[in-house]
Amino acid sequence: QEMRRRTWSTIYCLDKVLSGTFGRPCAVPNHYMGSDCHPRNWANMEHLKTTAKETKSMQQRTEFMSVSLNMYVILGRCLAEQYDDNLGREAHDSVSDRQMIRKARSLSDALDAVRLTLKPDMFLVQPGDKELKDRSDKTRMRILLTLRFHNLSIMIHRPLVCLVLQ
Repeated sequence: QEMRRRTWSTIYCLDKVLSGTFGRPCAVPNHYMGSDCHPRNWANMEHLKTTAKETKSMQQRTEFMSVSLNMYVILGRCLAEQYDDNLGREAHDSVSDRQMIRKARSLSDALDAVRLTLKPDMFLVQPGDKELKDRSDKTRMRILLTLRFHNLSIMIHRPLVCLVLQ
């Protein structure tokens, strides 16, 4: 059962990434992602015989997956609310400017909430961080989270930039 939860979470995330990357409709609707599939509800792995270092690494990877999944849920909302699920219709044609701004604000607030709940070892990297030279898994995960955060932020604000440029 645990393997199924983790597999489903990975499928959900990949679906959102591919939909956002290639501009294709999502295959997995957002409401299919139940709370029991969220990494914070995954079974505790403390029963495994591991060293303290391995346990910390597993905890970091689970935290990374949890934060990533939170971002992908926001990406799913973004695709649905701002891009009409990539169905080829212009979502903003039937939406007022005020509604478009409200949607972007709501999504941006949700993304900021994810950022504010990051644990210190998962904080987004900043230019000039000394840790960027480190080749550890933790640093790689932080870099990936930072890239995902900024990519999603761009997707959220793109409709507003297009509106201003019109």
